[in-house]
Amino acid sequence: MSFGRNLRSAREAAKLSQEQLARKLDVVVYTVSKWEQGAHEPPLTMIRRVAEALGTTAARLVEETVVPAPGDRDATN
Repeated sequence: MSFGRNLRSAREAAKLSQEQLARKLDVVVYTVSKWEQGAHEPPLTMIRRVAEALGTTAARLVEETVVPAPGDRDATN
């Protein structure tokens, strides 16, 4: 799964730092970092919360292909 890459793309499109996203989700920055690195993946309930915090969908976050956010021209797979 490309969750980590998609998460980073969505977070950057939302103009949030890892720390800001972590605060919104009530997790530590280390957790967001590990998700983006692909070292860990959150449970589905957390993926839904992440999507909501980033203004996107859970489906976009778990897509195998990085789906660029509107205006995100640099997202690649």
